[in-house]
Amino acid sequence: MGYTFISYSRKDVGFVQILVSSLRMRGIETWFDIARLKPGMVWDNEIHAALKAADWVLVVASPESMASREVEDEWKFARYLGKSIIPVLYHDCELHYRLNALNYVDFRRGEYEPPLNALVETLRQPPVLEAVGRDAEELAADARSDNWLVRREAVQRLLDIGAGAVGGAGLTALIAALSDQRQSVADAALKGLSDSPLAEVKEALRRIGRAPDLKIPPRKIRRVGQAIAPEWVEIPAGYFIYGDDEISKEWKGTAHPRQRRWLDTFYIARYPVTNQEFQVFVEASGYRFFEEDREWSDKRRRNLRDRAENKPDHPVTNVEWDDAVAYCKWLSRQLGYEVVLPSEEQWEKAARGPNGRVYPWGDTFDSMRCNTSESGIHDTTPVDRYPSGCSPYSVFDLAGNVWEWTATEWEPSRIIMFGKPVTTYVQRGGSCDYGCEIARCVYRYGLSIFMPDGGNRGFRVCASAPT
Repeated sequence: MGYTFISYSRKDVGFVQILVSSLRMRGIETWFDIARLKPGMVWDNEIHAALKAADWVLVVASPESMASREVEDEWKFARYLGKSIIPVLYHDCELHYRLNALNYVDFRRGEYEPPLNALVETLRQPPVLEAVGRDAEELAADARSDNWLVRREAVQRLLDIGAGAVGGAGLTALIAALSDQRQSVADAALKGLSDSPLAEVKEALRRIGRAPDLKIPPRKIRRVGQAIAPEWVEIPAGYFIYGDDEISKEWKGTAHPRQRRWLDTFYIARYPVTNQEFQVFVEASGYRFFEEDREWSDKRRRNLRDRAENKPDHPVTNVEWDDAVAYCKWLSRQLGYEVVLPSEEQWEKAARGPNGRVYPWGDTFDSMRCNTSESGIHDTTPVDRYPSGCSPYSVFDLAGNVWEWTATEWEPSRIIMFGKPVTTYVQRGGSCDYGCEIARCVYRYGLSIFMPDGGNRGFRVCASAPT
């Protein structure tokens, strides 16, 4: 007899621990993450393997577990594998219709032994497994599933079939898996495809920055007209995960609720605008900061000149929203096509990829991949210092270093100051003075366009069709 996997919400852990103990006393072996996951284990790998090996899957049903994306992914993956699933009703809640159609065990009436005995009797029976066959076309669709466990399984099965035999849809699905926020999914695809002789696979690996031998070329200064041209990165059209429910609820307004959105293809600068690039604009255009205060404007010009000489490759700071927009308009004239600030949707997709990473590089914070307060630097760093902190599209510096202005309005304002409406716009990315929670890809912050001395606020640029 194999073991029983238990899927549950952390808020129900007390009940689950009692249930696990009771089952083990009756000879039922369980897989319970707190007991099974040890330091150093890769969580994704262990969950995936445990569900595949389980005979039975118990879903402890409560309002919290029915709202949990992790629990839903687990039981839906079990169903995908054809496993026998038993809902364990712990609190009153609305069951998913798929679970509601299954025979359940009810612990809600205050009695413990009768439902426990019924559960043990069932678990001692051989599980009824449904044979689930999937051809290459179906697996290709599965590899684009919202459920990371299903994606991983489909990737592995496609690799078993062989990259040369899965057809165009299968190759597309395998390539897409390389930008998955679950490292285990990406690793499975990368391991199977990195040595593929197929040219389209190699090209896709290079394009999304996941080839083992990929070398992002050093920053190059390329002048067009009077400007230093951005190094553009294509962000392909498609759906992506936007926002985060947990952060949206806990820190109201600082993240959008989780949703799936579509964006057309756009291009974003690989790096934030640097001191050198912005200094070129100021000198070439004669731009004046905040015309209403000549002395202050001259002081900012002097400060920028000093930074451009001493820290040319650091991101420009002390930039107000109007300054960033003025730069975009000037750069558009130099390049011959429209350059703008990215919307916050564009910024977030460029940062976290299509599948909703927490940080540009993955789901776990690492102070060696970005410049936040945890690094202890408390000053800006060169924009190309952290290649290991790139997003799935090989865009640099999207976590920490400097806040980045976007084109998205935080909220309308009727306040007039110095003849201008004091509008608030969204900033993203955090800075060297803020911690890892603020550096998450979904975190958003609103700031007035009028901020004397813009602090660690910079920007990067975006275009729809650079030529």
